Amino acid sequence: MSRLPTDRIAGWSSRWLTDELTSLARSGSWDAALETFVNVSAGGGNAMVSTNVYHYTTLISACARGGHWEPALATFHHMRERGVAPNVKTYTSV
Repeated sequence: MSRLPTDRIAGWSSRWLTDELTSLARSGSWDAALETFVNVSAGGGNAMVSTNVYHYTTLISACARGGHWEPALATFHHMRERGVAPNVKTYTSV
């Protein structure tokens, strides 16, 4: 039986996180989106999912739409500290 490549599994995990954050953001559950993001991205090099600009932007947008600017800006600063480059949508969300 063949084994799945690690990068393929990581891609699925990343896609799952994108879908999960998007769903939570659309339902107005910015706090659940933040909690989910923190839980799956914790652990440094052992994180369950390698976070990217789409994850951060979705989370920033969810917080901002709910009127929660402090967590939105904190997430933006965390993103920059992690070396994830913002895109146009990120700046629009902030």
